[in-house]
Order: sequence, then structure tokens, then C-alpha cells
Amino acid sequence: MALRRHIALLACVAHRAEQVCQVFVALGHLLREIIATSGSYYGVTGANTGPVSVPSATLSSPEANGN
Repeated sequence: MALRRHIALLACVAHRAEQVCQVFVALGHLLREIIATSGSYYGVTGANTGPVSVPSATLSSPEANGN
């Protein structure tokens, strides 16, 4: 009888773990969707994987040169 209870408990735990996993997968998809669409709010388009560009005026400002 104890073995059946352990098997039933393990089945319950496995089912619960599967549900939790599905929730995390759904949250991951939601987060990816939020990140993909939030760039348009800030005027960014496309993937944000490249290097950051700095305008040349920033590089030659008096503050940057110590003047």
C-alpha cells in the first residue's frame, strides 16, 4: 500500500512540475514579446544585438577633450 501512495505522490509531483514548467515557458514567451515590442517605444527597430554607435559630435566635444 505504501508503494502505491509513493507512486501516486510522484505522479502528482511530476504533474505539478510540468505545470510549473509550462508557466515559466509562457512567461519566457511573454517577456520575449515585451522586449521585441518595447524597442519601438524608444525608437529602436530591429534586433538590439549590435554595437552601440556614438555620434562623432560626442567624441569631439570639449568635455571629452578636457577643454
